[in-house]
Amino acid sequence: MTVISDQAPPGQDWLVRQIRDLQRQVRELAAARTLEAAAIGSGGITIRDGAVRVLDSGGAPVAQLGRLPDGGYGLAAIAPSGQLVTLSSLAFGPVAASDPASGTRTSSAFGDLTGAAVGPSVTVTIGSTGRALAFWSAGWGITGTWEALSTGGISVELSGANTIPASSDYSLGHYLEHPVAPATGNSLVSASFQAGMMHFFKNLTAGPTTFTLKYRNRRNAGNVLFDTREIAVFPF
Repeated sequence: MTVISDQAPPGQDWLVRQIRDLQRQVRELAAARTLEAAAIGSGGITIRDGAVRVLDSGGAPVAQLGRLPDGGYGLAAIAPSGQLVTLSSLAFGPVAASDPASGTRTSSAFGDLTGAAVGPSVTVTIGSTGRALAFWSAGWGITGTWEALSTGGISVELSGANTIPASSDYSLGHYLEHPVAPATGNSLVSASFQAGMMHFFKNLTAGPTTFTLKYRNRRNAGNVLFDTREIAVFPF
């Protein structure tokens, strides 16, 4: 036989404990922001003015989607130092320019050509990594009777957020000597080349930077003719 008093709840202390336990669980649920695993259907997910961050096992950010630490939006890999490499800089950052016109250079110092426009040049935005990869190519030719024949050199000058002069440390060119010492006498020599090279710039200042091709005549005698000039820069 069932006694009504057997189904009655315990006293008020029991009820208070239950309420407090429920309150604690609600607080924990409200504070929880982690999601171990989930599947998102065709409806997708919308994040307004926020971001999805990917952390390594130590809790350091390695990637971010949405609003980025630099204030922009997109998808970025994050270096241990906190520097960003955005997908947009890799996909849309590279810029190229070319000029098929020919011009000459007589000076052994890097500078512009005679008879052709300056450059070509491109302007890119250097990111927080301070890195850029530059490629350039050109054709050049010489004809002369010098024992050490005039030979060309093509390098890159940076201006804008970064100011770096063209350098022989990363110069495309060659050196042709005829006849080879200690032989004497002059001989008519003609040579032409088409080649390309690259240089990886680092420790740059973030911001718009212009890369411009510059030319020189290593022999500083006669003329070197340059044509089919092209440059491409990939900022990171």
